[in-house]
Amino acid sequence: NKPVVDRVLKLIESSEKYNREIEKLWNPITQFTTLVNRFFADNGKKLAIDEVGWLYVNIGDAIAPQPLDVLSSGERQLVVIFGHLAINREINRAGIFVIDEPEISLHLKWQEIFVESILAASPNNQFILATHSPAIVLDLDKRCVSLDSPVAKKGLIRA
Repeated sequence: NKPVVDRVLKLIESSEKYNREIEKLWNPITQFTTLVNRFFADNGKKLAIDEVGWLYVNIGDAIAPQPLDVLSSGERQLVVIFGHLAINREINRAGIFVIDEPEISLHLKWQEIFVESILAASPNNQFILATHSPAIVLDLDKRCVSLDSPVAKKGLIRA
């Protein structure tokens, strides 16, 4: 019986290894949908991905999934930004990501969690945000540089 038990144990080990590899492959996609759905939590929408990789939106108790066309411009903006940050393999290396006026089309509540979310999506990157919204930076003022500051005017800005 020992050879049979050894074979079964080897199959179980192979299956567990396979499952870990599949989970590793799905991690960026899971992170992407989790981050986007954090923003959608209050509006009854939920971004999902089907088994072949198509994005769709579930709205409330609606039976049929909806195409991305049902999203507002701010919601689409979030899907694009977080899709790029979470799924693009090239951006996972350290780099610089510039976002001009991220507050446009974003609800105030979304502005308040935006920076925290992009940092979670891509922690190895430096983000440069040009914004007019104090809600975007909230408690991050120690990491911010105003363009009116003497340091900025002399060109001495450091990350």
